[in-house]
Amino acid sequence: MPKTIAPKEFEFAIVTGKVHFLRAMGKGQYMKAKSTCQGEGLVHLVMDDRGQEWHDYVLQFMESHFPSQDKFWIGADDADWDDQFSWVDERLVADSMKTFWLPGEPHFKNRVVDERCVAMGKSPESPGGMWEDVACTKTLPITCEIRFP
Repeated sequence: MPKTIAPKEFEFAIVTGKVHFLRAMGKGQYMKAKSTCQGEGLVHLVMDDRGQEWHDYVLQFMESHFPSQDKFWIGADDADWDDQFSWVDERLVADSMKTFWLPGEPHFKNRVVDERCVAMGKSPESPGGMWEDVACTKTLPITCEIRFP
């Protein structure tokens, strides 16, 4: 029987010349999403930080695994409240190859709700998987990622 290098229940992809494994993990609030992925070992919430090709792949993966959802967690937040979003590996989102913010985002607040976590959307308001800051208490789909360099 052939052996696979993919961790159990993860899907393998080579995008932008890098090796990635993705796994859909249900839904939860942002902190649950982070801990769910970390509980899988050397895994983190999916980061949309490698340009258009990776962005399109991540969106397609999320749409195929969560077809009825219009927003998905990506691994970025402003947990330290400095008005700068960071990826779960602590690099600044602003330093990414390309960003995909919806016009007017990030704004960190929607009326009285603080929005310190980042979601990728797919709706008429958020075409093509644009990002928006949202309340970390929202329950959204979770996608975990393992990547090699």
